[in-house]
Amino acid sequence: MTRRFEEIGVLPNKPNSSLAGKLLRALAQFRNDLSDPLLRNAYALLINALGTSVLGLIYWILAARFYGPTLVGASSALISALLLAATVAQLNLGGTLARFLPRAGEDSRRLVLIAYAVSGAFAVV
Repeated sequence: MTRRFEEIGVLPNKPNSSLAGKLLRALAQFRNDLSDPLLRNAYALLINALGTSVLGLIYWILAARFYGPTLVGASSALISALLLAATVAQLNLGGTLARFLPRAGEDSRRLVLIAYAVSGAFAVV
């Protein structure tokens, strides 16, 4: 890979303040990051969050364009209330499972079932 950098006049170890040099170093670092499974998953989560945000923005722009402000405002408030209720009902058991599940061993099935039962019961209440 260093040879390709030398061919275009940019060495990875040499400081190069040009925009093209910075972009090439960033691209080389990105390609290097993709070989690490942890960083590859992090990039996938980042792309997922970015895509979800863009789709949400497009949705609300279209909703504001085709529907009146009263309906869009009421729909936004309803979605926010439902998201709040879902967040409260899960009791942060997802984070708890992520913490204790790797160490649960043979009891992992029981731990997951208890977490689902508690969360489901709280959601019903």
